Formats: sequence, C-alpha cells, structure tokens
Amino acid sequence: MRPAANSCFNLRIFVVLTMKVVLVSRFPSNIDQPRGGVETATVALAKALFSLGITDLHIVTIEKHLPEICIENHEGLTVHRLRRSRWPMILDAIVGPSVRILNQYLRKLEPTVVHYHETWGFSAPKCGFPAVFTVHGFDSLNLVTEKAPFWRTRSKLWAWAESIGLRKQKHIISIAPYVHGAIKTKTSAKISDIWNSLNPLAYSVRRKEKNGSLLFLGWLNPRKNPLVIVKAAAKLIKKYPELKVRLCGEASVPLYFGELQRAISDMGLTKCVEIPGRLNQSAVRKELSTAALLVLPSFQENAPMVIAEAMAAGIPIVASNLCGIPDMVEDGKSGLLLTDPTDPDELANTLDQLLSNEKLRRCLGESAKNRAEQLFHPTHVASQTIEVYKKAVSDYSLKTRAV
Repeated sequence: MRPAANSCFNLRIFVVLTMKVVLVSRFPSNIDQPRGGVETATVALAKALFSLGITDLHIVTIEKHLPEICIENHEGLTVHRLRRSRWPMILDAIVGPSVRILNQYLRKLEPTVVHYHETWGFSAPKCGFPAVFTVHGFDSLNLVTEKAPFWRTRSKLWAWAESIGLRKQKHIISIAPYVHGAIKTKTSAKISDIWNSLNPLAYSVRRKEKNGSLLFLGWLNPRKNPLVIVKAAAKLIKKYPELKVRLCGEASVPLYFGELQRAISDMGLTKCVEIPGRLNQSAVRKELSTAALLVLPSFQENAPMVIAEAMAAGIPIVASNLCGIPDMVEDGKSGLLLTDPTDPDELANTLDQLLSNEKLRRCLGESAKNRAEQLFHPTHVASQTIEVYKKAVSDYSLKTRAV
C-alpha cells in the first residue's frame, strides 16, 4: 500500500475509533429478548458498531413508569433509561417535556453523532448535534390495518406528526426501498438506503426441518393477519396430517386474539396450531431450525425482521406481496408471495405447492440465505451506517463554520 493511501486508511480508522455515538431507540431489559422489530434491530446494530471499533457507544431510551434515570451495562453497551413525561406520545416526541429532558441529557453525554430510531427522531433537528434518523415505519398506516380504537382520527394525527417530523431532517436512513419511496416527497434530507442489521447468530442456525412445520413470528393482531394461516391450515390438515402451525408472538388486540383462539377450536385444530407466546432470541433460532416455511400474510410491513432472520437461516418465505416485503423476498426465488393475503384458498394452495416439493423448498431456502448475506449482514450494515455518521458530522461542521 502506498504511504498516502495508508495514511488515508489510518485516518478513517482513527475517525471511527474516536466517535462517541448515541443511539436513541427502544432497548430491551433482557438483551436476548427484544420486543418487536425496532428493539431487535437496535440490539443487532449496537453490537455490530461495537465490533467495528465504536466502543464509546451509548443507547438512550425514554420509558414510562421509571422512578429515576437508570444506567445499565449490557455486554459492553451502556444503556441510559430516561423517564418519559405523561404527555401523549404524538406530542411528546415533537414539542413535549421528554424532548427537553432528552436534549439536556444529550448535552451531558456530548456525542459525536446521535442516531435516532423511530418516533423520537422527530426531534432530531433540535438536538444540537449531528443527527441521523432511521425511519422504521409509519404509525399512521399501522393504525389503519390494526383497527385500533379511534384509528381513523389517530391515523390522521400520526400522518400529520410524521410529516412535521420528516420535514427538517438532514440525514435519514431508510430501511427499505418501499420506505424511501414513501418519504422522499416529504423531506429534503439526504436519504441512505440501509437494511436493518441481523444478529450474526441468525446465519449459523443448523437446520433440522420437521415435515409440515409452519412458523409465524410476530404480533398476534389484525395487521399481521395470523387468522388466515389458521383457515388455510384447516384446508391442508387432511392432506398433511403431520401439519404443525406455530404462532409465536404476543397478543396486542384482545378481541382479535379471542377470535383467533375460537377459530382454532371451532375448526378442530387444537392439536395442529400452537401459540407459545413471545420468544427470546435463542428460542426464535430454535424455531427457525425446524420450520419448513415462514408464513407472514401481513397487510402492512416495511422490512420485517422475522423475514430477514428466516432468510438468513435458509427458510423459504410465504408472505404478502405488499409494501416492503417484495423488496426483501424475490417472488419465485427466495419465497412465494401472495396476491391476496385475505384469501385462505390462495394461501393453502401456495403452502401446498411448497410442502409437497422438498427440492423447491431447498432451492428457495438457499437463495434466501444468499440474499440475506448480501443485504442484512451486521458488518455490512454497520459499515454503511458509519459512513452516514461521517457525512452527518461533516455537514454539521460545515454548517457550524458557516454560521
């Protein structure tokens, strides 16, 4: 290597090693049991950044019901848990007391760059430091498909908040082309497309597939649509008496969960369909090791972590051809996509096509694993993210000097 090139390389390493990075995001109390995609992605990214030399790394969360500030250490990662105000989240994340508390705390930490995830990113332009905002999804759209109480009014309010929150951003990370397309007209920010990072252990799952094993991972609610899996299973059980459906996740809508349980009972599927609840990461990998297929017939998704994890394990995907899913799953190459996720006949036929063809499952699974290696590997994702940090710091420095 030439001296000039070597000097440039050493300078890049120095910049990374001297960075103090704060991630403002959700973070689990048990690092092996994240709740939902954002927590899962944050844990994986934090570990990947740490492994690349960013050891001065802090995660700041803002939570209800905390009596005082709590500082914890999780495998070398420093986690700061701040108490959230009682303001409604939609206002608190833009102009509420929690934003002031967060900004005061950031001034004490004096980071090189702040990386916001999800709703707290709305306040990024006011933090007083170089900032990056990862957009994971849209509550305005989630509320519509989940049919939560007062969803029409709440969806409109969240759409307004999202518009306000995106408008003045400088650097945004989009987790999928679908997300990029949804936000590009709402902001003048520099948008970088970077997928969510996976835990490297996702790539080392040892497969011991069980015949007829279908796996669903996610919230048991109308948006994720697990009920259609139960209806499809009722159509397949005679042909596949060994069929096992594992619906792994928490019930977030009690009425829907009751409907799901009644359907399982009424269709005589109590021995076929199991609901083990929310799983930790070790248990998720165990489920992935035996599943023949991952099934996710959702109505609204951006870049679901469960699909990325299943692809990394080499599992074929059956999912909706909606929103961000076709950005991840290539129809006919790494899985099969559903035209109408409400149709149990289409789902049953698609599952039958794969359950009856081991060679096709193996081919799709291998392709899925290769694609996951290209898109979601933590070293690749963290390296791309660091480049965005550098741009944010550089742009902020230029702006400061200009003032």
